[in-house]
Amino acid sequence: MRGIQKFILGMLIGMFLLALFNFNLFPYIKANSTDSGYDGPDGEKSGASIGFLIVQGAGYSLTAQSETLKFMNRIEMSEISGIDFNELEVIIAAAVDKMDRAKDVYWMLKVTADHTPYNPEVIEKLASFDYQGFQTRHGLNGPIFAEVKNFLKNGDIRGLYARMLADAEELSGRLHGIKTMVDAGQFPEIYDLWRLNQEFSESLLLGQYASEVFFQLDK
Repeated sequence: MRGIQKFILGMLIGMFLLALFNFNLFPYIKANSTDSGYDGPDGEKSGASIGFLIVQGAGYSLTAQSETLKFMNRIEMSEISGIDFNELEVIIAAAVDKMDRAKDVYWMLKVTADHTPYNPEVIEKLASFDYQGFQTRHGLNGPIFAEVKNFLKNGDIRGLYARMLADAEELSGRLHGIKTMVDAGQFPEIYDLWRLNQEFSESLLLGQYASEVFFQLDK
């Protein structure tokens, strides 16, 4: 319990400092600029709080994905060099830790966004955006972009954040399952690794496509 309280306290201090000094964070990869869809009573401070959480959540989730790819690399190379379970335990533990942190941040992002009003000007732009033309021009993954379109065209940025939280929870669960097997000295099921890689990729594309749409709105 104390660990959770310390984590939340650290997050609140970080957001306070961000608002105090009016830093402008720019999340480049995942959910970039989606915070511009909010317009709280304290103006830029509300967007800064949401922007801070987006950056931190993306940072943790991307690091978790990086550690997972490192883990898969060691599994792949085990056909040549054998399996070092001690090394695998360290790598998968790092992936689990970062994904759990991402999950906590996305939970706080959802709560913060749920209590912050939307920016009506941005919501109007999202409703009139040419999603079909944008997808065709850039060759985006159809099913994933359709999800992004469904959220953004309907002005449901909160729904997008809820989906990001659900993805983080699913990924965390899968990573914990693999960690349990590795800690027991068991080789993880290849099917589980395939699905894990797929879910990481889909989650990243979801956030990236949302970023691309908002980037176009800012032009």
